[in-house]
Amino acid sequence: MRYGIISDIHGNMEAFEAVSKELPREKIDEILCVGDIVGYGADPVPSIERIKALGISTVCGNHDLTSSDLGDIDNFSKAAREAVIWTHQNIRRSDTAF
Repeated sequence: MRYGIISDIHGNMEAFEAVSKELPREKIDEILCVGDIVGYGADPVPSIERIKALGISTVCGNHDLTSSDLGDIDNFSKAAREAVIWTHQNIRRSDTAF
């Protein structure tokens, strides 16, 4: 079995789509995401929807977690804090549940 490991999408759909198009060439049997679907990029909801549509098994990254509940972001850089707050305001409740 060949696994494709992805991470740190950070709401960047253009990059995510580019990587998604390359995976079939690698004859991947299953894709796993090790977190940070959201954060920084302008497309958190489409990124989450694409992960769901592809049935990718995913673990929660620190940006995913803090964007969901605005937990402890004191150790984030200023840009990361701003991105987490923006993402929290722009994702749906169903996204946070995912």
